[in-house]
Amino acid sequence: RVPGEPRAVRAPIDNLLPEINNVGVDFTDCQPALVAATVMNAFERPWCIAGGWAIDLWLGRLTRSHRDVQVAILRQDQIALRDFLSTWRFFVVTPRGMTPWRREDRQMLMLPVHELRAADARGRQLGFLLNECDSVDWLFGRDQRIRWPLDQWIITGAFGVPVLAPNIVLLYKSQAPRAWDELDLRSSLPALAPELKDWLADAIRLMRDDHPWLAALGGGSG
Repeated sequence: RVPGEPRAVRAPIDNLLPEINNVGVDFTDCQPALVAATVMNAFERPWCIAGGWAIDLWLGRLTRSHRDVQVAILRQDQIALRDFLSTWRFFVVTPRGMTPWRREDRQMLMLPVHELRAADARGRQLGFLLNECDSVDWLFGRDQRIRWPLDQWIITGAFGVPVLAPNIVLLYKSQAPRAWDELDLRSSLPALAPELKDWLADAIRLMRDDHPWLAALGGGSG
């Protein structure tokens, strides 16, 4: 590998994660995320709950309130997603706001576009994060030197819901941390395996070697 690049943990990620315990989480507390999972259940491409909900479903407990639900998919599956949610209205999120993504437009959305919003006639709303990959690895869109095994980017959280691996969730959150991102980091650290902390620290350092999260993560492998 190139010196300083994060090393993928090739052991099964489930061996590095805490055992999910549903006792600490109530079904009604997680209703927004579970509704999203119900909407996506029949989608035959890889998908998972992302963002803060992914952290709470991974930990098996509610650590804070959540404003919305985000779902991660692979960029290559965006047209399949829109066909699957054919009655939903889609919007492309840009720095200038949201632009309608019309059903007749079949052109793939490429970087820097990485986020969609969707709403249906019943008032349900979901955010979608478009993730990069090659045939082997998940790739971080902002710096594709940062990789994670494609067969490990999704794990199983509470209630059997697929969630984004916590080290990837926290990598996204590290880019411009807000108050709730800091809370998610603090909630995650006690349960995050040393190998995952090292990967996350190496990935963050590759982009910013003075990032304030590095101290909390123990600095990584250096």
